[in-house]
Amino acid sequence: MYTILDYLSFLLIGYGISTIMFLVTTLFFNRFKTLRNEYLNVANLLVLIFALSVAIITTVCYYKNYAESAQNGLSLTDNGSHFFAAIFLTGIVPLIFLFKRLRMKVAITLIVVTCVNWFVFYERVYIWITSFYRDYLPSSWSVSYQESSTPRIVSATVIYFSFAFILANKKKSERLT
Repeated sequence: MYTILDYLSFLLIGYGISTIMFLVTTLFFNRFKTLRNEYLNVANLLVLIFALSVAIITTVCYYKNYAESAQNGLSLTDNGSHFFAAIFLTGIVPLIFLFKRLRMKVAITLIVVTCVNWFVFYERVYIWITSFYRDYLPSSWSVSYQESSTPRIVSATVIYFSFAFILANKKKSERLT
C-alpha cells in the first residue's frame, strides 16, 4: 500500500509541475491556448481522483499503525492534529473540482496545486528548507547530497502531462467532429 501511496504522491507533484508548465506555455503558443479548457478539465479531474486516493490510503495506513501501536502500548498523539489537517485538506480541497465550471478556472487550479503539493510533500519541503544551513558550513562544502527522487518526479511529470494532453486533444477533436 505504501508503494501505491508513493506513486500517487509523485503523480500529484507531477500534476503540479505539468499544470504550471502548461499554463505558462499557453501564454506563448496558440495551440496550447486553444486546449486550455480541455486540459484543465482532464488534469483537474485526474488530480481529484489521485488526491482522494492519497487521503484514503494515508488514513487507512495511519489507522492501521495507530491500532498496532495501541496494542503495543505506544502513543501516536504527538502529530495527530497536523496529520488530520493535512489529510483533510488534501482530500477536501480538490473536491472543488467536482463542479465542471470550477475545473477550468486558472486561479482555482493554482490554489489547488499549491494546497495539494504542500500537504502531500510537507515533510520534504520542511527538510529542504531547514537543510539550507548546511551549505554555509565549511565542513559540508565537499559533501554532495544527491536527491534520489528527482528522476521519479521528472518521469511522473512527463507521464501526467502526456496523459492529460493526449486526453485533452482527443476530447477536443471529438468535440469538433
